[in-house]
Order: sequence, then structure tokens, then C-alpha cells
Amino acid sequence: MIKRNLLSIVAALSVVCCGFIVWKNQQPKPSVSYSVFHSQSGWGYNIFIDTSIFIHQDMVPTLATQKGFGNRQQAIASARLVINKMKNGQLPTLTQPEIQHILLQKGSGE
Repeated sequence: MIKRNLLSIVAALSVVCCGFIVWKNQQPKPSVSYSVFHSQSGWGYNIFIDTSIFIHQDMVPTLATQKGFGNRQQAIASARLVINKMKNGQLPTLTQPEIQHILLQKGSGE
């Protein structure tokens, strides 16, 4: 009798778990995208979740100066790195070494 009840409980939990997994996989995942822009201080980027701005970055983060990125490619590289971090469950922040690496990359100088 106890074995039968235990089997019923295990079976019920299995059905609930499978149902949750199916439900979770059917939930629409938010769309994450970016756009870059040019301002008086340089290049920046916006990160969007669906159609709402999640991050507006008009200055190079982690630097003491309040300037934008030197070119469009640096802004794009930064935005893509932030999105990759978000998709991997990390905080959407950039470290000083990451920024230094991006700033050393060649760009078109736009």
C-alpha cells in the first residue's frame, strides 16, 4: 500500500515537472537588441528589451572622462558584449579590461 502511494506521488510529480518544462519552453523570450547613435561627445548605444530601452549608454563606462566611444565600431562591440552577458545570465556591465580591449580595436574613425 505504501509502495503504491509512493509510486502515485512520484508519477504525479513527474507529470507536474514535465508540464512546467513544457510551459516554460512555450513562454515567449523577450527580444534583446541594440542601436548605436552619435552625439557631441562621441558614439553611444541603447540596449532594448522588446521595444523598451533597458540601457542608454552615452559615455564610455569605467573611464574617468565623460566621453562617448571614439567610433561606431567600438559602440557596436560594447553593445554586443553587454547583450552576450545578458543572454548568459551575467550582469550587463563592462569591466575596465573589457573596455580597454574594445578601445584598442581599430575602427573607421566615424
